[in-house]
Amino acid sequence: MYGPEDYRIMLGDEVRVTAYLRAIEKVVRPGDVVLELGTGPGFFAVAACRAGAARVYAVEPNDVVTLGPAVAAENGCADRITFFRTSSERVTLPGRADVLIEDMRGVLPVLGTRFDALVDADRRLLVPGARRIPSADSMWVAPCRAPASLRHDHVAHGRPIDGISVAPLRSLIRNQWGKSRTPASDLVAPPRQCARFDYTRPGTLDPVGNAAWEFDGPATVDGWCVWFDAELADGIGFSNAPGQPETVYAQAFFPLEQSEAVEAGSHLDVCIRAVRTGSDHVWAWETVHTSASGTARTQRQSNLADVIGDGDALRRAAPGAVPSHGTPHAVYATLLRLTDGARTNAAIARDLHVAHPAAFRSEQEALDFVTSRLSTIGADANFT
Repeated sequence: MYGPEDYRIMLGDEVRVTAYLRAIEKVVRPGDVVLELGTGPGFFAVAACRAGAARVYAVEPNDVVTLGPAVAAENGCADRITFFRTSSERVTLPGRADVLIEDMRGVLPVLGTRFDALVDADRRLLVPGARRIPSADSMWVAPCRAPASLRHDHVAHGRPIDGISVAPLRSLIRNQWGKSRTPASDLVAPPRQCARFDYTRPGTLDPVGNAAWEFDGPATVDGWCVWFDAELADGIGFSNAPGQPETVYAQAFFPLEQSEAVEAGSHLDVCIRAVRTGSDHVWAWETVHTSASGTARTQRQSNLADVIGDGDALRRAAPGAVPSHGTPHAVYATLLRLTDGARTNAAIARDLHVAHPAAFRSEQEALDFVTSRLSTIGADANFT
């Protein structure tokens, strides 16, 4: 979940915000019904009202949406914006929307359940032919040098630190992709468009990208730099490409397990794929280096180990696994039983301490547990 600092940074991104405001002014028409997914504190919802929207439905599962009504009132449009603190799949609207506004991307367009939410909105919440901001994203990739922060990193290279080996961490780090800020000078070949996501046809979204290069001279490739070009409306968009003005998204870096030394006549092919696992994705990237002499080497990588952790955790998460019932489960069962709508937090803590004296050293410790856990449960947007 995003925190206040994240929203401060997103709203402070002039490249992103200016492009979205221009697109909203162009796409939203007087009298429109607008749906915004991932509204945050409602900034773009207010912009839609300013552009003439008669009604805006603003959806956000994060706590920050509780600030939305105050932001709307401050801008004189509280009567036109309805805020929903939940996921969009749980929202039912009184009528379908003419326009969809959203920015639920991360560093890349593929993030969490975003594509599922777009498909669901198209099916239930939008009129046929609804206008969309963004209308599409193009994903680009280029072979590159490692970010400066990794070039001399002992752990990334598996080198001992003061004589202590950290070699087992190397493979894990080399199979994690992440956010980076890559200067254009670190690209070792021209970028290629590897995928395009057309949000006017959400049922066709496929998070797979492919690209290929032939080199005319020697170079060392440490990994792949990936970014997107956003198409918000006709003639309006932005890019987080290296060399462009910085945005909150930066770029993604997918490292190679072993750097590739290419030469004139070498070919590099890459396939980058995101596979859904629960509410997240496992990313896999396959690199094929074919030398000028025709010898091919393939590196198959993924962040699967980072996503699932150890094998025991994966087995415990299997649908057929039978969870054990130990002390933590018993404590939670008692907590939920005592939360009957009549007892105070203090009364629940007292009875919980009596029922599980080995779990809590005092009633105060039990009270801290009760308030923190019930607050988390009560704030779960999936059930509101």
